[in-house]
Amino acid sequence: MKAEDRVRAAYRALAERAARQADVEAGLRRAMRARRVAPAAAAVAVVVGLIGGAAWLGLFPAAPEPASTPATTPAPQTSSTTSSIPPATNPPPAVPDRYRVATDGLPDGALPLRTAPDPTAPVIAELPPAYAGIRRLGETQTLDDGSVWYRVRLTEPVTVVADGDEPIVGWLDSTYLVPLPEGLAVTNAELEPCEGGTDFEATNPTSVFVSSLRMAAVAEGCTRIVVGFSSGDAPSGWSDIGDGTAPAASPPSWRILQAPWPLIIHFPDLTSAWGDAAGEAGAYLVRQPDRSLALVVTRPADEVWVRTIGGRLVVDLREASRPQPPWGPAAALLRAPFTGPGRVEATGLARPFEANLAVWVESEDGTVQEAVFSGSPTLGTHRTDRYAIPTNDWLEAWAPFAVRVEDLAPGEYRLVFDTGGQEPLSVPFTLQRSGPAPEVPSDEANELARRLVDFATGGTPPPMADEVTLRLADQVSISHPATAMTDPSNWVVDDALFAGRVGPFDLLDGLRRWPNITVSERRTSPRCGGRPADWWPTETLLQLPVVIEPVGVESCLEWYSLSVLVDGNGAVAELVLDLYEP
Repeated sequence: MKAEDRVRAAYRALAERAARQADVEAGLRRAMRARRVAPAAAAVAVVVGLIGGAAWLGLFPAAPEPASTPATTPAPQTSSTTSSIPPATNPPPAVPDRYRVATDGLPDGALPLRTAPDPTAPVIAELPPAYAGIRRLGETQTLDDGSVWYRVRLTEPVTVVADGDEPIVGWLDSTYLVPLPEGLAVTNAELEPCEGGTDFEATNPTSVFVSSLRMAAVAEGCTRIVVGFSSGDAPSGWSDIGDGTAPAASPPSWRILQAPWPLIIHFPDLTSAWGDAAGEAGAYLVRQPDRSLALVVTRPADEVWVRTIGGRLVVDLREASRPQPPWGPAAALLRAPFTGPGRVEATGLARPFEANLAVWVESEDGTVQEAVFSGSPTLGTHRTDRYAIPTNDWLEAWAPFAVRVEDLAPGEYRLVFDTGGQEPLSVPFTLQRSGPAPEVPSDEANELARRLVDFATGGTPPPMADEVTLRLADQVSISHPATAMTDPSNWVVDDALFAGRVGPFDLLDGLRRWPNITVSERRTSPRCGGRPADWWPTETLLQLPVVIEPVGVESCLEWYSLSVLVDGNGAVAELVLDLYEP
């Protein structure tokens, strides 16, 4: 063995040992802090960094195939117009345009994508074994040594080691490529790191829906969730929302919003869903407030792998000993309810009948309790014994919700979610102490909050004063005439820096992203993790502002406060946006 070969072998052995010993728990703690990552190629690169050794195992399987197993790579070709295709039940086209990297036989453990059909050309990316996001562009080059090179485009995320085209385009040696016919069978060998169990059945990517959340039998303590995507030729039954179209066979752009628990994978450009997306216990297809779709997995996990394989998004979860959050046929919580002095708060997902989720609190004997409820953008904050949260009316997907209940005495209770036509979800909780009595805003304040949420999501604006002032806390102030405020683009303050963030800052953005709100009428505005702030000069003492905050946010970085001052005619005169400064 040559000296350089011994060095490569030693390096591979060291890398495999490091991957096996990676501190996955530390990686997941980092993932909990990383709330948003870039889509497409950056998404998987960041997931690899966040989840540490688990993602490494997904890209470079720790257990190579036995040496006795023949390689599945095609023989080197001598023609620029033909390909060696393994037998298939349904023969693929004469020249397939989709390929994956061979699972073994790679000289250095990975296949380099190069800038030119030359083994010495600069490397753009290193493709791991079984990487399946390769689409041939048609150009072929045969070298003097007989090797045939293809010009390709990468369609699935991969770590880029040098600058390349966008999307990533380069040249590959076809010696190490395996054609991918339609109807490719995705097996455990290609879906590591969740080993064992039954092979996932062969599925034609053109006939799988975005709602096909499917769980295959895998090794004990591991759950696999597979999401398929249509080819783009939408059959009857698709629901197109706004400018939404049926997704392509390859997974659309996606990003991790939270990991590992709950795991939220957002598809920012995907708005179409199959009409019977029921989901599984612990895995839900969710329509977000902006009408895009997301996969939300509430099943607890200690390790998480997220990859795209053969036109599918594959999520593998190494399950934890923690219990799954409460769930029912048409409602599920993302975690156990949060309790504080005199109050309880819950966030979850629901598919209620006619898009109305009814919520109430019962004592141990079943008596419904009157309390102060918040969360509904329609109702705002008010005292009642039964509260209704509008979600969405798209039965093909679930909808997020959040609710806060205040002014409860110490005791044992049940928080009940009734979706209509299904068994209600009843979640017990205990309050140890009472809290301060919350302020109940007037009907006018709740109506103003409703009008603002409606305007932020495409409705008509509330009444405006002749001149409206927009402020970022006590730092920046600009004014517009009432005629300009009917355009949402004029609700933006183009400031370079505020609250540790880079502008511009849209005063309506929080109402779009977190429409589950609480409303109050008070001079001082609450601050996340800090003392309340008073934004108003002395002459406004007789004009109490309306303060809007989100309910159910997981972090102060998601929190906002919008304080609105109304003149004597009920018209909006001044607005103040406050954000948490990290």
